[in-house]
Amino acid sequence: MEEFFKTVYSGKKLTQALLICHQTRSYPEEKLMFPYVFLGDGAFALHKHIMKPFPGNHNFNTMERTFNHKLSSSRVIVENVFGILTTIFRIFRKPIEIDIENVPTVTMTCILLHN
Repeated sequence: MEEFFKTVYSGKKLTQALLICHQTRSYPEEKLMFPYVFLGDGAFALHKHIMKPFPGNHNFNTMERTFNHKLSSSRVIVENVFGILTTIFRIFRKPIEIDIENVPTVTMTCILLHN
């Protein structure tokens, strides 16, 4: 987890998959490997490590529209979690001014205290 926070400072690292904690995850019942990805909106460039919605309007009950709806719902949940953490813990309201080595500990502590 600490490697994740140490590499956050470069957009290039996002496209090179260096920000992803684990490259893939397997599900025993499927015997398939699934990559970890970042959830994005239409402003992100298409990349294999970034999930973004299909552009344009799509007919009701199409796979594209269903995917866009599920992706949007997931992004709302993530944004709400960050909103809750920011509301409860003031340290997240501005750039954290501590040593980079301590940021994962502070973040995980806040998550544990909230839960």
